[in-house]
Amino acid sequence: MALRVYPNDEIRMIEKICYAARCTDVPLTISVGNHDPKLTLLKDLPVNLKIETDEEFLSSLDHYERIRTCSPEIPVELYRKAAEKCKYIATAPPVSEGRVELLHYLKEQSITFEYHRYGSITETPAIN
Repeated sequence: MALRVYPNDEIRMIEKICYAARCTDVPLTISVGNHDPKLTLLKDLPVNLKIETDEEFLSSLDHYERIRTCSPEIPVELYRKAAEKCKYIATAPPVSEGRVELLHYLKEQSITFEYHRYGSITETPAIN
């Protein structure tokens, strides 16, 4: 997962996202611009930090399965490029409630077993 940080994002929101990724064992890369005022604070976080422009970030979308931002106020180019690459963008502001926030980091999987009254319909009986 990649977290793209923009100048209006608050450090406490970024920390919530980092904590959620750590709780779910999701590898997180923080992508930030070179002139962002939070750059020195972000260097202290225990994640992979990439300093890159918006264009560089857009060209590296293939490396990530999901993109996380702190708000929906992101460049329209990111929406377009993510749509081209079929990438999920979570733009909702991060919240402290894990049942809500952690949904952005986990994939759902459903496993079912079919049992029928007269046995399995997928197994073929042995022919004697």
